[in-house]
Parts: sequence; C-alpha cells; structure tokens
Amino acid sequence: MLGLRSAALRLRHRHTPLQFLVIPMLHMANAGFYREVTRLLRDVDIVVVEGVRGRSAIGTTLTATYRVLRLRRIELVPDRVPYRELGTPVIAPDVNAAEFRHEWRKMPWWTRAALWPLLLAYTAIRMVTPRARLMRQVIDQELNDLPSELDEAIAEHPLGKAMSVERDRRLVEALGELHEQRSEESITVAVAYGAAHVPAIVEYLTSRGYFVRSATWLTVIRPYSP
Repeated sequence: MLGLRSAALRLRHRHTPLQFLVIPMLHMANAGFYREVTRLLRDVDIVVVEGVRGRSAIGTTLTATYRVLRLRRIELVPDRVPYRELGTPVIAPDVNAAEFRHEWRKMPWWTRAALWPLLLAYTAIRMVTPRARLMRQVIDQELNDLPSELDEAIAEHPLGKAMSVERDRRLVEALGELHEQRSEESITVAVAYGAAHVPAIVEYLTSRGYFVRSATWLTVIRPYSP
C-alpha cells in the first residue's frame, strides 16, 4: 500500500502572539485533501498563496504534465481550494507571467530550445507508463530539512532560479512584512504554498524566532495498492 501525506506545520514565537500555519501543497491530489485545506483556511486571519499570475506558454506546458494524470484516469484533481472565496484576506506575492517570461528569456537560447522537446517527451512517457508505475512515481515524493545535491544543482540552474529562487525571495519578503507589522496581534497567517517552497519558508521563519509547535497530518493521496 502506497500513499502520500502532508504535514501542516504551526509555528509560534516565544514572545509574540502572531503564528503561522504552513501547509505544503501539491498541484494534483485527491479531492479530499483540498477540502481539508479549505476547512483549515476558513479558521485563519490571513492567507498567503502561491500562483504565477497570468498565462505563459512555458507555464501552460509545465502544467500539462499534471493534466496527463487526469487523462490516465488516476483519481487526482488539480488544486480546488477557492482561495478568493474564503472571506479571508489573501496575499499573493508570487511573480506574474510577464516577470516569469523575463526570467525565462535570460536563459541561453539553446537551453530554452532543448527544454521544449524534453517536456513533450516527459509528457508522452507519462501517457504510456503503466498506471501502477505512474502512481508510484506520483506518490514517491519527500521533503527534507537540508537540500540534496540535486536541489542545489536545480537552484543554480537559470530555470531553477526563475521558478524557485526568485519566488522564494518574494515569499519570505511578504512573510517578513507580516512579522514586522503584525507580530503583536493574536492572529494566524496560513501559508499555502507548493511543498518545494516549504524548506525556505521554515528556514526563514525559524531565523525570525518562530518554531514548529505542532503539526497536523493531511492525506494528499489515499493509500493505493499497486
């Protein structure tokens, strides 16, 4: 039996009442996961969310790799959390499509040219991979406190910088502003961001004196028997 869980982390400061609820998100999951996240977000005061605003060709191509899972009739759905309908203030510090395209164009033309066929090949392979093996690949995800050699290599690559480093910088700046402006308020700020961003979030909050005080397990993908 294989399954995937996500730990929603509650971080508190020893001397101030503001607390953060960090929820590692995935682009595709069982519908129940998004319902549970929605329930958690209804009980907070501010929500910080991920999402490149606007449309871009590279972004659409990247998300197509997730849509293949639906075509293969795997019981996963895209993010269904109605962030703007929660009745809670929403902060979206992510880059917009124009800024993403700007970072994309900084890469050498041969790198950009090579990426398109690689993405198309990856998508095609997912279409023909046996469902059991494909499901194992989807479930086989983990996060660690320290970056792996692969994580460090990705962070140094121009595409990794465009998709991760700059976005992390903007995110922690937004969290820093909340800490500076509202740390004396007894409120909860939820940070619903892709799981890959969580190490940067926790590292930054820890540097400001916030530590994980509790955690809640959420089922992202129900146990599956290959």
